[in-house]
Amino acid sequence: MNPPQEMHIEKPRTRRLFFALWPDEATRTRLAGLLKALPPPERHGRDMRVENLHITLFFLGDCEGGLLPCLDEAGAAVRRDAFDMVLDRLGVFERARVQWAGVSRPPEALLRMQDALSLALEARCGMARDSRPFAPHLTLRRNAREPCAWPESVPPIPWHVDAFVLVESLNDDEGVRYRPVRQWPLRQDETAIHRV
Repeated sequence: MNPPQEMHIEKPRTRRLFFALWPDEATRTRLAGLLKALPPPERHGRDMRVENLHITLFFLGDCEGGLLPCLDEAGAAVRRDAFDMVLDRLGVFERARVQWAGVSRPPEALLRMQDALSLALEARCGMARDSRPFAPHLTLRRNAREPCAWPESVPPIPWHVDAFVLVESLNDDEGVRYRPVRQWPLRQDETAIHRV
């Protein structure tokens, strides 16, 4: 009688995903200027890669490929208007050791859009809503403990948000890289388009 052979069962490939606001190039350039104007990072602190800067709307974590159609449906269900916001404050999440840029007054349109996305993910994909209130922020540095003031040399950063994206987190030789894999446009306000 032959001994049982060990079988290798291949795990399904997972992708680390999240929904986010992804800055356009002009906004990203202004954010790079903000990073350069900040005091140097603390001993173990490190700046985020400029191409990775974003505002997370809903973190999904490791997802199997079969979930993508459901995520597509949830994203498509969010029918909201484009909006403007201004990044104008800095802060630190002490426990996470993250320095961030945020908005003094989050636009109501942003809060409604994030809520609509959370509801769509819950209804279509069975994703539990986060019990913590949504705190829109853009991570600038990791391993940061010290808050600092907004640099006087950098004006507040306006951002016209006209879409949101599904992003995949990838590891490469240079560290973590974020790559948008899906995008959903937000409706444009016709009166805003014609204003000069």
